[in-house]
Amino acid sequence: MQVKKKKVVIIHFQPLERFPPVMNLLDFLSSRKQMDIVVCTTKNKKDSRLKNYQNEVITVIRTPGIIPGSMFRLFSYTRFYLHSLWLLFRKKPSVVLYFETLSSWPALIYKKLNKNRVNLLLHCHEYTSPGNYNDMWLVRQMHKMETKMYPSYFNWISHTNEVRMQQFKKDHDLLDTKTNIFHLMPNYPPKSWSKYQTNFGTSDKTRLVFVGSLGYDNMYLKETVDWVLQNKAFLTMDIYAYNIDKKAQDFLNSIKDDSIHFYGGTTYENLPQILQKYDVGLVIYRPYNFNHTFGISNKVYEYLACGLDVWFSEDNKYMLTIARENSYPKIIAVDFNNLENFDFKKAIKRDFLKPSPQKCYAENIYQQLSNTIDLLAK
Repeated sequence: MQVKKKKVVIIHFQPLERFPPVMNLLDFLSSRKQMDIVVCTTKNKKDSRLKNYQNEVITVIRTPGIIPGSMFRLFSYTRFYLHSLWLLFRKKPSVVLYFETLSSWPALIYKKLNKNRVNLLLHCHEYTSPGNYNDMWLVRQMHKMETKMYPSYFNWISHTNEVRMQQFKKDHDLLDTKTNIFHLMPNYPPKSWSKYQTNFGTSDKTRLVFVGSLGYDNMYLKETVDWVLQNKAFLTMDIYAYNIDKKAQDFLNSIKDDSIHFYGGTTYENLPQILQKYDVGLVIYRPYNFNHTFGISNKVYEYLACGLDVWFSEDNKYMLTIARENSYPKIIAVDFNNLENFDFKKAIKRDFLKPSPQKCYAENIYQQLSNTIDLLAK
């Protein structure tokens, strides 16, 4: 007897290819054979170098991305929302998961019209302060609808860490909510990354790497590069970034030294093979907003999964909660404004230290969401 599959629709306005945690989640959910999963997203126009996400089990439907110009831009949003809403009524899912307020409108309307027949789930990639919802009229209106529905319409709301979750609950007067709809869902890499382990300390120089979006004013880029150049007898630094601002690009182009290399971007699939070539992963964000002061970059867990030590800016208050130097891979707070006093030779030593078991894998964290969907879906 063939078992009827449980219908789930996931709405993610931004292209999936720019959000590895979502791709990891979809890969994990695709193993649940009893689920019929459809994803609504947009085409990746900004960076054609990123390969489209594909999954043999999950159906991914993409509408065209944002067209520049006020009139055409509004048309792009409207097309996505109406198409997603039409898909919801056609598929009739019992579970709808959406990411961020920008993806919310079809899910909220479908929930209002179906009430008890649909279960509504939300995941927030980052914390958004109340004032930031005012940046775009469309988002502001959707968030007003969201806010009214938070207390009684949602079955699941998740953030990446407890500080962001607590601030979200405080902003929306949800601290006294007695239901168990609130969950933590950090951004971890797949367990398969563990087979790509660094040959730590085997080079005559300590090999530093930075991966991720790169800016000049919002990161300690110049401070780090200048410091590496001053210690190039002992250090090298490689940078991988698809998304880089002009000021940072111009600065890196001005560096003519073999100790510093900028390689552009790399695909998420190739990242573990690249990371295993290095000793230390860098996190050089300045604390320019709440998310960077009270968050952990995806790259931290990706560095750790491949056995790299992590050096992060001590300005990141939340990262201080996971700092460690008595086991490896080490996670070390660094004052990037005072690098000349950073004893990097001591920092890279692992003598007499034991390895710290790595438990931060996507499979461990997504099991709870998968179980919840399985329980709610019909």
